[in-house]
Amino acid sequence: MKIPGLVYERILVDMRRRHPIAAERVGFAYAKSAKIGRETHLYVVDYEPVADDDYIDDPTVGARINSAAIRRAMQGILDRSASCFHIHQHWGRGRPYPSRDDLEGNVPIAQSFVRMNPERIHGMLILTEDGANGCAWTGEESEPVEVGKISVVGLPYRFLWRGQ
Repeated sequence: MKIPGLVYERILVDMRRRHPIAAERVGFAYAKSAKIGRETHLYVVDYEPVADDDYIDDPTVGARINSAAIRRAMQGILDRSASCFHIHQHWGRGRPYPSRDDLEGNVPIAQSFVRMNPERIHGMLILTEDGANGCAWTGEESEPVEVGKISVVGLPYRFLWRGQ
């Protein structure tokens, strides 16, 4: 996955904004894909933050979003003819790992994107200050696959995760 530097900066600025009821921000990154050899490359083309009114007051999790936010993301998939990745940030540095809440909340969202548009790759992406981790679904019946390499394209070129 490649994220243009300007889009990455927009994502980080959004993730750092305070919200009156949520402890963290959520957004959706839209990407185009290309198959090169046996690898699929994703290139993030846009980012859309979840609107302030689309957060649900739930102190048991960092952020919970309502169905309007998910419907808007689904419409974004159709409008852009793109893949969609649920994105949020964990504090700290290094490669983040999904929490139990992330898996319980974000995985069903990504799977609903796949059911709506199985021709595209959809998933979730977690950022830290200098790292990232993501998983993707490539079809309705598939198990998630790790997003192998995640980089920020521009100056300076940065790897957020180099894969294995």
